[in-house]
Amino acid sequence: MKTTVCTALVLSWLTLTAVSGEDVTAVGAASRLLPEVVVTARGRETLVSQTPGGVGVVTASDVLSVQPISVGDVTDRLPGISLSADAPWGGDVVIRGLGRNQVVMLVDDCRINTATDINAQFGLISPYDFERVEVLKGPISSLYGSGSTGGVVNVITRDAAFTSQRETHATLINGVGRNPDGFTTYGSVSTSDRRAKLFLSAGRRNYQSYEAGDGQDVHNSQFDDWHITLKGAYRWDDVHTSSLQYRHYEGHQIGIPGKGLALPDAAETVTYPKTGMDLLTLSHAVTPNAGALTESRLMLFWELIDRRARIEDFPAALPMLRTETEADHETLGARWQNVFETADHTMVLGADAWQWAYSGSRLQSLKNGTRIRDLPLADCDQTAVGVFAEDDWRLAEALTLNVGGRVDRIDAESEALPGRRPEATFHDLSWNSHAGLTWRFQPRWSMTLLGATSYRSPDLFDRFKYVSLGGGRELFGNPDLDAEQSLYGEAGVHYTGTALRATAALFVNRVDDLIQAEPVSPTREEMRNVAEARLRGAEADAEWHFAPGWRAYGNVAAVDGQDLTADQYLRFAPPLNGLLGIRHDLDCGAWGAVETAWAARQDHTPPGTPTSDAWATINLRLGYGFAAGRVRHDLMLSVENLLDSDIRNYLATSRAMDLMEPGLSAGLLWRVAF
Repeated sequence: MKTTVCTALVLSWLTLTAVSGEDVTAVGAASRLLPEVVVTARGRETLVSQTPGGVGVVTASDVLSVQPISVGDVTDRLPGISLSADAPWGGDVVIRGLGRNQVVMLVDDCRINTATDINAQFGLISPYDFERVEVLKGPISSLYGSGSTGGVVNVITRDAAFTSQRETHATLINGVGRNPDGFTTYGSVSTSDRRAKLFLSAGRRNYQSYEAGDGQDVHNSQFDDWHITLKGAYRWDDVHTSSLQYRHYEGHQIGIPGKGLALPDAAETVTYPKTGMDLLTLSHAVTPNAGALTESRLMLFWELIDRRARIEDFPAALPMLRTETEADHETLGARWQNVFETADHTMVLGADAWQWAYSGSRLQSLKNGTRIRDLPLADCDQTAVGVFAEDDWRLAEALTLNVGGRVDRIDAESEALPGRRPEATFHDLSWNSHAGLTWRFQPRWSMTLLGATSYRSPDLFDRFKYVSLGGGRELFGNPDLDAEQSLYGEAGVHYTGTALRATAALFVNRVDDLIQAEPVSPTREEMRNVAEARLRGAEADAEWHFAPGWRAYGNVAAVDGQDLTADQYLRFAPPLNGLLGIRHDLDCGAWGAVETAWAARQDHTPPGTPTSDAWATINLRLGYGFAAGRVRHDLMLSVENLLDSDIRNYLATSRAMDLMEPGLSAGLLWRVAF
């Protein structure tokens, strides 16, 4: 059966290459010229080749081609970015060996605050609502504050654009999948003119549990979710524009087969019966027509993430029947950002503030009928207020210095946890800074150099959590933790030509006062500043348009992570890995791509962590786009793991089991747009 499927798919791609017809551009079609990638990592639009530090970008076109479940399924195509999942839904993004609470996630510049012991934050937005995702690979900017020691993932969502006359557009996407079996449906409509614009989108997904390459079902890996988004903006005049956004996401019966990082080993089945996010933003932008100030933008946002978890199917010898937790994470935030331009300087100045408040409860049901209600974490909150500044200083025509820094005041407080800990408060003043140099030494070549310091203030769970680990063992947070401190350096070289685009980078990231759980007695563990860590590595990627309609692309990344205190390897340093592919676009609108994603064996593991074998997958993507009047149609087929290989991702998080990756899987998507 597998041979038949593979043969049919390969023949389909060969057939597409023989088709000819009208000139219609397919989704993701390659440009014959190689424009440089533009990012907004520094609060304004800049070229990647002129941005000190590593930056990666994925677009809406990439999402349609790959058909991912979550953010991490498409960002792991970038060099230095890896997927660490305890479930297909909401897999974590690991940036050069750091992830979870060492990576900041933003949605349209709004900070997402929630617990990270079990993945969730990257599952709270539909991939089909992405316009682009920008990934900052490390603490390369001073705009983002605590937690950016590993980097920043900024999801920029779809929106309408102001137009010179009244325009209305709509998109409808329908898709079906095999392994996991399920469906996707998404729709959007927008209307705009010179003064106003409005955008509305909604979507639903429902997928069952998947099968690994050996044919075994991966129990409890299903999910069901839906969302709705409303965006609007009004341009009062040529200078003032006000914008409003409301976003609601809701997921049901989301299975977590890997069970996360901080649950009892005895737990068998972990499920989110319901989880969701509400996000409301209000912003006003001023864009003067004259003077040094080119933009001033004030944004206010409110965010509520509600997480309901159910843990069940405990071993028969244990008295526990089921544990149910409820947790609400509410964030209020504000950000004021200003861009100034003079003859030799482009400056970004501003301030931001946010407060993250947690409240929750837990209900434990025993097999004898007893029900116990307690608190896994007392009600608590964390507040951060900071000011920041960055400056691009053009020292010469080909030489630019970028410098920046920020200072933050962080306060955290918790009510008493009955029988466990008294109420507690904490105050901290932290700062970070960076300096980067860009040298365009040839018209097509540039070199970048960056040095930076950053920090991660302990979050609410580092300070105040309580986890019963089973067997009489307990894990406590620590209110007296110090902030993790990072010292970072990176050097890169970039080339952009008419047929070839390539980058390469070397980096090192030293993190002091690393926060980890440390045993303090046979029955008690505490979060402590116990380690100094060093991550260093290299990465490269390239895209070569070697013939009309043909391009080859690939990347490779290596990271070495060391716990210098314990003289052992870090858990989440990925093995050597990469991507290699070739794509052909036809004038008729058909295209096809074959690629392999691979990882080497990982035997640089800390004690108690098993090694992982090398693996490789063959993936196939086919598409055909055509126009019928004003309506654009795109058909896309994505096939992953064509050879149905049995694969274990070293970075997957699981307890008392090996969480295997899906075997042969496929998705078929039809997009209609006008």
